[in-house]
Amino acid sequence: MPNYQPPRYGSSNHANKNKIEQKLNEFTDRDLAWTANYICLHEPIGPKNISPNNVKSNLIDILQKLSNEKMTIDFIIEIKRHSIIADSYFDWLRNDYRAQVFTYSLLVKNYDGAHHDYRDIFYTYDPLGYIYWLFDTQVKFYKIGKNATLVNDISDKQKLIQSIQRKWLSIIKNDKYTAWVNESDNEREDWIYKHLVRTSKILSTGSAIVIDHNKKTELILASLDAIGIEQLAIQDYEISQAIIDSRKISIDKIKRAWSQKKYNNAGKTKRPYHLPLTKISRERLKKMATIEKKSDTAKLNELINFFYESEYINPQGNDIF
Repeated sequence: MPNYQPPRYGSSNHANKNKIEQKLNEFTDRDLAWTANYICLHEPIGPKNISPNNVKSNLIDILQKLSNEKMTIDFIIEIKRHSIIADSYFDWLRNDYRAQVFTYSLLVKNYDGAHHDYRDIFYTYDPLGYIYWLFDTQVKFYKIGKNATLVNDISDKQKLIQSIQRKWLSIIKNDKYTAWVNESDNEREDWIYKHLVRTSKILSTGSAIVIDHNKKTELILASLDAIGIEQLAIQDYEISQAIIDSRKISIDKIKRAWSQKKYNNAGKTKRPYHLPLTKISRERLKKMATIEKKSDTAKLNELINFFYESEYINPQGNDIF
């Protein structure tokens, strides 16, 4: 009696499952998220069939059932090759929350994405998750910013993320505030954060993601990175000297406001002190104070603190002498 041979269909089906499993084992978590999102958009499969906690196993079963002339694992790999840019393009972002928040803010001000249906299911609900989702799942980016560059294919995606990286590196290369913020105690950090919120300079994330407020320092720094940058085209990554100077003025104002607060809290503005001035100096002081609707004393304090911080304090916020 000849040996029993299983039906041809069964052997083929088993071999196909092994092939799918072998191929998916080579996928990164990001690849799997893209695959799940793609299948849900193009097949009668809903997210209820693909658990976010068990994506690979569910995809093996689904691709085996869907396997036909179109939705094969080879087809998925080919489409993915034309959709997803390499992980190396995001290396600079992966472990830098400050860079992630800055990049997210720049993207949402310039682009929107279609097919939001499954973003919060297969991609993490944080800045990096949004960045991955936009670059992975959108064939073309919908421009909403007047200075946004066109993104129509995978090559454009590569150029865009590289331009954002160059812009951010150009910004932090010229910054004079990172050390000042990093060396802050809790009181100063809380004050900076509230000041940025009060003056509408804190980066707004809207409802698209969840911000980790335990990373307040990174959020502050990303917000300072963005000052004066919003109206620049993304591809113009070389920051002009005019923008650098304008940003310095804005950030110096924040530093002066903190110094004034500490000065006021110490009660020093209330200590009587007679400072003889020349007639022309008194007249100019009075004119400046009148224009700005301040007292002579308050204006004089501001001028002294401004000059002191610009000439006698280093970028780390410490006295030079």
